[in-house]
Amino acid sequence: MMKSLLTATVLICVAATAQAVTYKTRITYTPLPGSEIVDPTIIIDWATDETMGVIDVTDISALSVSIFNGNTLIFTDEVVVNGMLQPLLGVARNAFDPDDGTGDVIFDVDLDDLNNGGIQTLFSDVNTVGGNVGVRYQFFYQPGIVGASRYENGVEVAFNTDDATGSVQITTAPVPLPGTLPLLGAGLGLATIWRRQSNVA
Repeated sequence: MMKSLLTATVLICVAATAQAVTYKTRITYTPLPGSEIVDPTIIIDWATDETMGVIDVTDISALSVSIFNGNTLIFTDEVVVNGMLQPLLGVARNAFDPDDGTGDVIFDVDLDDLNNGGIQTLFSDVNTVGGNVGVRYQFFYQPGIVGASRYENGVEVAFNTDDATGSVQITTAPVPLPGTLPLLGAGLGLATIWRRQSNVA
């Protein structure tokens, strides 16, 4: 009975850890003089079922990008929800197609290089003729350059970037799943009990 219970608990633990892994990427940099955002931080929350290699936005189940000025959140963009690209200000977006160079969202990550941030390219915007109504930010990152442009009704009104000055800092780390650690702890606890009872027998 105890062995069966232990086996069931281990299976539950394995199932819990087989879910999509959520990651948090943090990018900080020193903006160019005159930038609208004087203390910028870009936070990227994303999730994927993949475990290795280079992935793109089609492998992502969730993706949001937020920009802070100091501790103040000034803009957030839910780019991917449940594996589906979301519209920006009512305008549909498409994944970048490297064959023809079109698309609104680029997100390339090397899962084998997360110690160095992993993010190879990020571009989150919407390509429209004449722009769209409302306020939006265009996020972009690639090694050596990072930033965000603010648009109002399709017109760029502020540009905030670091242009290869060496100030860019990027970190990526997995976010622990709620409930995973208690399940693993329960499994280890049952294993200890089972061993003790086996020794007594």
